[in-house]
Amino acid sequence: MNPKGKVSCIVCEKELEIDGATAPVVKTSEGRPSMCMTLGGVDCVAYGNYGSTAFDPLDCDPLFGFVICDSCFQKKERLMIPIVEEKG
Repeated sequence: MNPKGKVSCIVCEKELEIDGATAPVVKTSEGRPSMCMTLGGVDCVAYGNYGSTAFDPLDCDPLFGFVICDSCFQKKERLMIPIVEEKG
């Protein structure tokens, strides 16, 4: 089985293909594929944020997934904050 679907960039709304053959497909509540191997984009997951007035779930449920196409990612990369995990 090779489920394929489409997702849209959260910035420019460009439609991107996802390939379910290389990663498991997680379905959204609407039944659309989400959060697997996006071709030409970066998959992201939002857990919420304490200071957000838009998305601050108390129990980390639901999580939200979204995609940023490679072009938008490269244009906005300077605004991103790298997260480095401390090894100890």
